[in-house]
Formats: sequence, structure tokens, C-alpha cells
Amino acid sequence: MILFTLGFRVYLNESNITEYLNKHTDIPHLGMFFSPWCHHCQEQHPKFLKVSEYFENDTKIGFYDFNCEKYHEKCSEFSVNAYPTYITTYNGTKVPDHMKNDIDYLFNHGFTIYEKYVFNPLIEYQNEGIRKIPSFLFNYPPYSYNLLNKVRFAIRNLDVSKYNFYINRTKPENISFQTDFDNIIYLTENYTVDSIRNFVESNNFTEFNITLEKIKKLGPKILIYISTSTDYTEFNKYYPLLSPQCRMFHSSAFGTDQVLKLFNLAEGKLPAAVLYESESNKSTILENVDGFLSIADKFGFYIPKQTPSPSLSLNRTPKQTISPSMTPNSPDINTNNYHINYGIYIIAALVFYFAFVHSKKIRALIRMYFKKLMYLCSKETLPYNR
Repeated sequence: MILFTLGFRVYLNESNITEYLNKHTDIPHLGMFFSPWCHHCQEQHPKFLKVSEYFENDTKIGFYDFNCEKYHEKCSEFSVNAYPTYITTYNGTKVPDHMKNDIDYLFNHGFTIYEKYVFNPLIEYQNEGIRKIPSFLFNYPPYSYNLLNKVRFAIRNLDVSKYNFYINRTKPENISFQTDFDNIIYLTENYTVDSIRNFVESNNFTEFNITLEKIKKLGPKILIYISTSTDYTEFNKYYPLLSPQCRMFHSSAFGTDQVLKLFNLAEGKLPAAVLYESESNKSTILENVDGFLSIADKFGFYIPKQTPSPSLSLNRTPKQTISPSMTPNSPDINTNNYHINYGIYIIAALVFYFAFVHSKKIRALIRMYFKKLMYLCSKETLPYNR
């Protein structure tokens, strides 16, 4: 067994693995426990080693694999009862995690661990007053795992205290640095590790700062959602419905402390929402809100009952041809025409069948009218693709 950590390779076995992990509890380690006869293990193990090599020169995360057929007692000690099992160890704790058989997922999981124990503390570091941490702006997963990993890989050997991540859902892919509330520097080159690294090193970043004057530029009425969560699912879901009625932005983690000070909010009252009217300088504050439906109701915004689901387009199968606006309850579908049109098809088919059986002349006549009927029906708009 080879362990990649601290910038070099460490060769471990059953006798020294526990001792090694106990000595390095301050570094997160991701271990793969496998058995050679396991089919999934045979597929995943080479991919896991590739991910391990990707992080080989990194000093802040370690990877190791463990053959449970060879070291059965040690696997029992780790409570491994299924293959493969991934265990993250950090500060004396271990978390089993069964992961997908996909190399990009393995990469992303490795970076998730890396962010959890390395990048997240930077938020506290930043909120103490040091705000010269520019942020990456990239597509919201799962649109761009590959781009996300390129960005992470490009900066991982630079000074991590200078960088933070900010996720924004956009399509097609784009990447930029947001160095200020109203100052975004875009990367227009091809997305390679070298181009991203050069982009990072060649730009001078200003102090990130949010002021009421900058917020006013967004428009006459601005809805500000404030939380410490980086989960944008609900925000992305309701943004298209609320944005025509007001300008919106989500202050999350990066710069949140500044927004709290602007509106005299306490972090214990989050998540919160502020409706700010720039012309009158009036702000209406909701604390401890329980979702955007509650926000819309209390601020008097209109949200249609049929709200779009952001996961619909992501989970759609190739055979599915119904668009989000064509659900059975949608007012855009004329369901009466739908039933009438298909009723005509069925009746015409039955008439044609009986006529075909009993008379040649009737068969010829029915064929002619049936063709005309089919032509007319083809001009009707049906909710399903034919």
C-alpha cells in the first residue's frame, strides 16, 4: 500500500497504518478499502490511484488504499463490511462514504474534503477584517465539474490564503474573478491549468467591499438574501420568478459580514432577507426566514403556483420530450384539443378497418378522406412530439 501525502509517497502496511494516521490527525486522509475479487473495486481502484497521484505533491491532504483480503483484521478494525468503502479520517474521526464509480466524482470528492478542512476556515479568517481574498466565479455543479477541478488544480500550489470560491450558476461555461462587489475580471482564454494559473498570478486584486452606494446601482428595488450556506438550489429556483419584480443577489459566506453591518443584522438571525428601496433608502428586514415562498409572501411578490424545478432539466432522460412548461397541469396546454385530436385518430382508424373489410369502393373513399383528415390533424399543435 502506498500513501500519498505531505508531498511524497509513504509505504504503509497493516502494522504501521494506524500509527501513521494517529500522528497526522491534522491532515484529512481519504482511504479506499477494497478487495481484489470485487468487480466495482476492479473498476474503481485504478481511478482512485489516478486521483491520488493528482494530489501527490499536495501537503494538505492524503490518500491511501487498503487491500482487505490481505489485511482482513485491519479492515475489521475500521468496521469495513462492504466493498469498496471510502473512509475520511481527520482529527480522530472517520466518516464512511460509498462513492460513485466515476473518476470525476472521485476528483470532486477529494476537493470537497480539501475545501472542508482547508478553504472553509478562510471564511472566518476573512470575516475578521482581511477581505483581500478574491473569488472564483464558475458554473454551479454538476454543469462544470471538469472546469471546477481545473480551477482548483491550477491554484492548489499557490498561496491558498489569497483565494476563495464563489459559485454562480451560469451556462454556457464561464470563469471569472470577482474582486469587488461591482468589479469582475473575466478570463477569456481557453480553460487550461496554465491559463488559469497565469490569470491568477497576473491580476492585481482590490479589497472586496460592499457599500449601500454600490447596492443602489442594482436598481430601484433590491431583494438581498443573506445566509452562510453555499447551497444555491432554492435561490436558483425562485430567481427567475422574482427577478422581473426586483433585482436580487445572494450574499453567502463571501462578504456576508459586510452586509450584516450595513443593515444592523446579527449572524444568529440568519438566514435573513432585506428588501431595499434605493430611492427612498428604505429597508425592510425579515429575520430567520424559512424559504423564498415565505419571503415572497411577506414582501408581496407574486410567485406562480407552477414553479420551475431546477433539477428537471438535469435529470431528464433522452426519451423524455415534455418541457417544464408542458406539464399536465400547465395552463399553456389545451387539454381538450389534445383529447379531441386523438379521439379523431381512433374513430377514423375504426371506420377505416370496417370499411376495408366490407367494400372496395368504400375502402377507396375512406382512404381518400382519411388522408385529408390526417393532413388536417397534423396541423394541430399537440403537447407531445410525434
